[in-house]
Order: sequence, then C-alpha cells, then structure tokens
Amino acid sequence: MSVITMLVGNKCDLKHLREVSVEEGRSLARSKSLFFIETSALDSTNVVHAFQTVIEEIHSIVSRKILASNLRKDSSTFSSAKVVALQEDCKEEVVHAAKSRCCSG
Repeated sequence: MSVITMLVGNKCDLKHLREVSVEEGRSLARSKSLFFIETSALDSTNVVHAFQTVIEEIHSIVSRKILASNLRKDSSTFSSAKVVALQEDCKEEVVHAAKSRCCSG
C-alpha cells in the first residue's frame, strides 16, 4: 500500500508572521520524501493545486501498479502459450505442441 504525504505550509499570505521559512519547510519535506506546498486558506492560494498534486500522484502510482500487474500477467501467459504457425500451401493452423499437420491428405 502506498501513502501520499504532503507537507503543507499554511498562511502564506501572512509572510510577516512566519515562524518557519519556506526553505526550512522544503528542506524538511525533502528529507522525509514528502511533497511540499505553501497555501493560504484565506485567499485560496495553492489550495486546489495541493489537492491536484496529491490526486495526480495517486493516479500515477495506481497506473504504474496496474501496468506492472498486466506485464506480469502477460509474461505468464506467454510462457504457457502454444506455438501456432500457418502452412503456406493450405492456410490452416498447425499447432506444433500437438505435432498435427494440415493438408496431409
């Protein structure tokens, strides 16, 4: 299971009341492998962008998992598949695993 975590600095509209700098926030987020964004609920700065970032990352992870799952299914299907070929003179299938032939009459 994958969890998407984002460090959100709030009240970016009140820069003069800052207790943590943007650089400190980014540094902490980087050290913990988190997304980082500053927002303001008052004027809606980056609020939608924060949610979009999380949703896009979730979509990306789910898509990679589905692709990896499909690749594993495909490779197991190919390893158990029978070889099928067509003979040029009669255009009927010959399954090599069964050693049958077409047009043998």
